[in-house]
Amino acid sequence: MVAFFGNLKDKPMKLFFTGMVAMTLFELAGSYLCTALLKVQYWNYSNNFMNYQGRICLQSSVAWGILSVIGVSIITPRIDRQYNELQGKKSLKTSITILIIYVIFCAMTKYCLAPLVHRFML
Repeated sequence: MVAFFGNLKDKPMKLFFTGMVAMTLFELAGSYLCTALLKVQYWNYSNNFMNYQGRICLQSSVAWGILSVIGVSIITPRIDRQYNELQGKKSLKTSITILIIYVIFCAMTKYCLAPLVHRFML
């Protein structure tokens, strides 16, 4: 998202709609690919408002737009700033600390946030 939408980080409305449309199309393409290649349907939005073949829906599209703005305009600049600060301090301790924080964040996302999002999205 950052690579494609980074130039829109100072235009949140344009970033929202561009991210919403692009990521929804990506989700739709991913759904078709999973079904065609793997013979598996990993998600089904058939019960959600304004869905298309159960593959995409308005709720997930809006979520993609919000995530685009948060990821590109808020999170990425902070990570870039921290990375630039660390460039001068090439310390093993700092690198290990960042790695541990990243692993904790990934685990929290998978085991805490994902079930919550899944429950509200269905």
